[in-house]
Amino acid sequence: LDGWAATMGGLAIVSEGSANTNQALTSEYRTADWMGPAQYLDTRCLTVGKTYTVSAQVKVVENGVNFNCDPPSSTTSQCPRLTIKLEDGTWQDENEHWQNIGDVSSAWSSEEWNMIEGTLTVSQAIADAGSVLVYSEGPPPGAMMILDNVSITLNR
Repeated sequence: LDGWAATMGGLAIVSEGSANTNQALTSEYRTADWMGPAQYLDTRCLTVGKTYTVSAQVKVVENGVNFNCDPPSSTTSQCPRLTIKLEDGTWQDENEHWQNIGDVSSAWSSEEWNMIEGTLTVSQAIADAGSVLVYSEGPPPGAMMILDNVSITLNR
């Protein structure tokens, strides 16, 4: 779990990973759809004007059953998505900004690993932010999101 956080709730390692990996990351104790696994980005490693592909393989389990969603309506359904959160100042300032940067990229299969994918173009606001958090959200409260093979890659 080194380097990972939860937007609230908790995190755990599960033994079932995608593509025959031995482990994956899961969210626990989610009481709102915006809760999920997260990672802070080091903005010193990002270049203004450059575009990065952000992706992760995901499964969702709700009440012990594989979850199904409808990606074409993912803005209104509860499909997993990737979000970036920019924070400036102290927590009292409440100067926070959110942006959706990735959605389910093909037809959803409740029995298989699914890809969430999108792009992040680094703006001056991102480069200047006090902190930048990338996280997965979307499924209903109580559902476990299981993530594997999360990557952020510079587009060339």
